[in-house]
Amino acid sequence: MAQRKNIKGRARKVEQRLRAGESPSISACMMVKNEEELLPQCLESIKDHVNEIIIVDTGSTDRTVEVAESYGARVYHHPWENDFSRHRNQSISYATSDWIFIIDADEELSPVSGSKLRQTISAVPPEVSYLYFRVEDKNASGRVMSVMHSPRLFRNHMGFKYKNFIHNELELKGRGDTSNLVLFHHGYHLSPKKMKAKFERTTQLLKKRMEEEPERPEPPFFLCKSYGMEQLNAEAIYYGLITRQKLEELGDVPTFFVEIFYIMALSFYRMKMHTLAEATCLEGLKLFPQYIDLCFILSDICRISGRFQEAVNHAQQYLKLRQLFMSNPKEKKSLVFYTLDYQEQVMSGLNEIREAAAGKQTAMSGNNA
Repeated sequence: MAQRKNIKGRARKVEQRLRAGESPSISACMMVKNEEELLPQCLESIKDHVNEIIIVDTGSTDRTVEVAESYGARVYHHPWENDFSRHRNQSISYATSDWIFIIDADEELSPVSGSKLRQTISAVPPEVSYLYFRVEDKNASGRVMSVMHSPRLFRNHMGFKYKNFIHNELELKGRGDTSNLVLFHHGYHLSPKKMKAKFERTTQLLKKRMEEEPERPEPPFFLCKSYGMEQLNAEAIYYGLITRQKLEELGDVPTFFVEIFYIMALSFYRMKMHTLAEATCLEGLKLFPQYIDLCFILSDICRISGRFQEAVNHAQQYLKLRQLFMSNPKEKKSLVFYTLDYQEQVMSGLNEIREAAAGKQTAMSGNNA
């Protein structure tokens, strides 16, 4: 009953403000440390579209604070405590606007999304408390490496907070909805030295958490992801196997963990262990029949092994699922997709498969003659 009254109260306030020609206000909240390289690009993308920029700095020794203040950001200093969620929640605590927008220093709000941000918020029904963004992970050349949907915009003063001291996760409240808003993630744009430092910091924290919570599948899961991103395939497989063991002990495989099958399959594939890669894909598809990335790998494995019809079947299933996800974004939920934008590769692969199959058929006909 109290929640309904709060929703109705918010609706009346928003309606009054809209009638007065006002838009809901937005606080961009960030936590940073030594981000002078990428921070200007991030702040430039949001400065004209939010009411305030709040930054919690956890001990920068470069020009990060100077850059932030040059964009009018309010900077608060908190010593680093090896807990990402604690500092994320600190940034939220300083927000004064109607909505909170979470963005990282290595991210950028797409220009189109910037121009639509206020319009999107103004159109949100009062019962919706948070919105998902499409987050595109880009490498240094601009190629999209993976796609996920992440809740980055939520109402202030509703008690939203983050959990987990690494790979912080928003504790959702109320009803959410998707949006057409897009963030670009440029985490690969750092110098090799900083990338190495970031990787070592992340893996050390995860191994510490794994010791403290040995029963939980999350630490080995994120270790598998970290090593997979660095193409340290044996290590990725090792932590992937530990994750699967933990999930079996829990008796369930939440959708969140479907990614483990792709990372392990890709690691086997890179090591040319195609039989194990295929078995991993098939196991994942039994649990999650709509996981498009596994169809992508399976198609290529079948092509390499000369099983052309199977390759075509998996490629067509990929295209079918892609159409489903593109036409109905809610189906994506918060899953991470690595191959969602590989439609051209799949179409090109289909042509190669058909040509190879035709060549094989011609060769067989010649031999029969």
